[in-house]
Amino acid sequence: MRRPRHLLAATGTFLVVVAVAAGIYWATSGNGGGETAATTTAAAAASTPAGTLSHRQFALLYVKAILHKTRISVLKQWPSPPYQHYTSGNQTCYEWWDKPVALYNLCFRNGVLTLKAIE
Repeated sequence: MRRPRHLLAATGTFLVVVAVAAGIYWATSGNGGGETAATTTAAAAASTPAGTLSHRQFALLYVKAILHKTRISVLKQWPSPPYQHYTSGNQTCYEWWDKPVALYNLCFRNGVLTLKAIE
């Protein structure tokens, strides 16, 4: 049975995004990606003025966001206001621009993370 090309392309894209996120996480975590790094990043994000997170802090916040588990309350840890806020269908989306490294995108439906992307 042949799979449609768009399904294969979507699966490939998803795997690339996961690999990039994992690579960023492991490359930027000083202690091998343990709980202490995530906790430290969350505390730093909460006490850091908007737009002044380091590249490492952005990457750790992104990796910490888990699809279909993370609640919208996680936005308290991200800089405020976001670079962009918009709706897409029945999702509410937020973007943060970590110049010049990446554009982080988180989308929520019914208060739960349904999409995350790095551009």
